[in-house]
Amino acid sequence: MIRSARQREPLAIVRRRSAYPPQLRAARSGAVRYGCPRQARPTPQSRGAGRDTGAGAAELAIAMPLLMFLLLAIVQFALWQHAVHAASAAARQATEAARAQGAATDAGENRAQVVLDQLAGSVLTDPRVDVHIGPEIVTVRITGRTVSLIPGLSPRVEVQTSGVIEKFRPDGATP
Repeated sequence: MIRSARQREPLAIVRRRSAYPPQLRAARSGAVRYGCPRQARPTPQSRGAGRDTGAGAAELAIAMPLLMFLLLAIVQFALWQHAVHAASAAARQATEAARAQGAATDAGENRAQVVLDQLAGSVLTDPRVDVHIGPEIVTVRITGRTVSLIPGLSPRVEVQTSGVIEKFRPDGATP
């Protein structure tokens, strides 16, 4: 029986045998890397047919300015805290200098300027020291502004301390 070309059975596809065992064959082909099977590549239908292309860039364009603003706000707060601390220390030192018995009238202001120069540096801009010496109490008030990192925002620093003026009282005298 001779068969014609139409009547012949289709030839079976012969696969070439690999010299590697199945595990190495899979690793060489990229199907398995580091012990994890390779995940199937998403098709356009499973990704939403390309509707999300460029979404990462848009999210980044919105999120980065907000993160930078948040970072600048944190640093601005730290600078403000440092300026308040320096002004508070200067006010305490000025109060101690002004309330001493027999102190000069400008002793408090001079001491405050020295401490502000040492501690505040350029963090506290335009510091103003007001020392009010009353009959019994000395009040020191320091005001100024913090260096601005965020345009349009220059936090105000205001610190006030008071203390009783020292007076010598002989033994047996009542206050």
